[in-house]
Amino acid sequence: VTAFQFNGGGGAFGSITPLPGVPSSVEKGGDWTLQRLIRETSPIQRDAVFALGAAAAAPEAVEIMKVKIDALDVTVLQGGSADVGQWAAAHGFRLPPDAPEVLEFYAKRSPIFLAAVFDADAAKARGQAIGDGTPVHIAIPTPNPWVPIRILALGKAADARVDASVYLLTDHQPALLPTPTGSNGMPLDHSAIA
Repeated sequence: VTAFQFNGGGGAFGSITPLPGVPSSVEKGGDWTLQRLIRETSPIQRDAVFALGAAAAAPEAVEIMKVKIDALDVTVLQGGSADVGQWAAAHGFRLPPDAPEVLEFYAKRSPIFLAAVFDADAAKARGQAIGDGTPVHIAIPTPNPWVPIRILALGKAADARVDASVYLLTDHQPALLPTPTGSNGMPLDHSAIA
């Protein structure tokens, strides 16, 4: 489950998110799913910031799924890093200089990417206020799940801080790489059996 937040303005803007496999479904998520996870796992209420960057690469990405969720147009792509980058550029994504390297990092793990285009004009027309989020629930059957953390720093300076809350709900305790030690900028705040 991820969320895309309306921050005002007009036009369209988007993001590309690497996925560990082909989704069996992409649909609107529960309005309070992320807030509930924060409340259940944090002794003090914190604001979760979800920032996704745009990505880059080359030729013939295949669109394997398209879904419209509120003011979001979501496309699941299959292709190499260059394929996905070319698709993104052809669909109006502005890719930062580090995009080819970051997309290649993920394409070596999985050739599946999710492109989301947020139509700010449509959000405004729907009555979405600034700060309103659109939760998206992505179900991915995979024996080895992973979360694309590195892409959150796409286009940012090497010393820029990236704030994100990640929740892994799995059948078994997951392997975390890198191991969240706190000193490496990645703390593990909560781990428990549901």
